[in-house]
Amino acid sequence: VSKALNGIPVSEENLGRVLAAAERLGYVPNDAARSMRGIPSMTVGMVMHLDLHPGGELMTVLNSMMAEIERLGYTVLLSVTRADPHELDTVLRRFIERRIDGLFYWNAQPSKSLSLYRRLGIPVLAIGFRNPQCDDLPLITVDSAATIRLVSRRLRALGHQNALEISTHDAPELLTPRTKGGVRWQRIELGF
Repeated sequence: VSKALNGIPVSEENLGRVLAAAERLGYVPNDAARSMRGIPSMTVGMVMHLDLHPGGELMTVLNSMMAEIERLGYTVLLSVTRADPHELDTVLRRFIERRIDGLFYWNAQPSKSLSLYRRLGIPVLAIGFRNPQCDDLPLITVDSAATIRLVSRRLRALGHQNALEISTHDAPELLTPRTKGGVRWQRIELGF
């Protein structure tokens, strides 16, 4: 069991049984205990030199959040995941292993590890967007409805009748109904 949980090669059959049992029990390794035995923490810091991205809206938000969190005495672990659900689940489990006190989950997607957060009482806050399957997570987002109405009126005043919303495949629809302020809106999804 120890070998399987610590990444030391064991048979596929034993690995499957150990991981299934760990999942059923909600087991996550204790990195503090591992570090007492001299085992590496497997934690790496990532520093983004924000001067390289002065106009990046996302970087401005991240910088503000991280500065406030660090001012309060916390350490921030930052990870960027891609579309792979297994990768996402691995990152979420590693955060639990490192005994995080809370999670800011940007563009929240479903993951079986979220049940561990609930069971352990670790608060999770969705930021930006959240998949409808994560609607139990509190959400901080921008409501752009007022801006859409103003843009629609301005476009109509300029004589436009149609507008195009270019979006990622997982972003929520901003416009309902399809006609706002006399302008017909159409959505095109780019994938990213």
